[in-house]
Amino acid sequence: MTHQAQTLQTRHIAVFTRNYEQHLVSAAERSRTDPNKPILFRSSLRWVTAAQVAKPETPIPIYFVPVKSEDGLITYGARLIEARLDVNSFTEDKIRDLSVDTTKQEGFWEVDGKKRVQTFYLITHCRRLEPSERFPFIRLRKYSDGEPIAENYGYSYVLVQPHPTLIV
Repeated sequence: MTHQAQTLQTRHIAVFTRNYEQHLVSAAERSRTDPNKPILFRSSLRWVTAAQVAKPETPIPIYFVPVKSEDGLITYGARLIEARLDVNSFTEDKIRDLSVDTTKQEGFWEVDGKKRVQTFYLITHCRRLEPSERFPFIRLRKYSDGEPIAENYGYSYVLVQPHPTLIV
């Protein structure tokens, strides 16, 4: 483990990302019945730093804004338990088992025989936030420099400082 990874693991850290509303709804429904069952999502980018930090024994908060959200509010929260960069370590059956109904058939997002999925990330305890808990994602501060996330942020994920009052 690198010194950077050791340093990251000893500090408070969270993740901000986006996902489609229908997938988040399905994840929240599954978590209501079995909050500890991991739910698998995909990313076309490598979540290298998140993979160094998030472990089943030390989950970190993950905050979601639904894709195409017009208000930019953090609407869902969960616990990120793993970001797996070796996507070939999961069988198709395991992927389907961990996926919610709306993503079961997504596989590795193959295009012309090439896998576009670069990271599988696993969450637990997903829930839709109460209206009083929601807040604009631009209030989150980047872990790297303490600056707010830019309003036009559209990347896959960013490490952030945990929200001071939101518990997931």
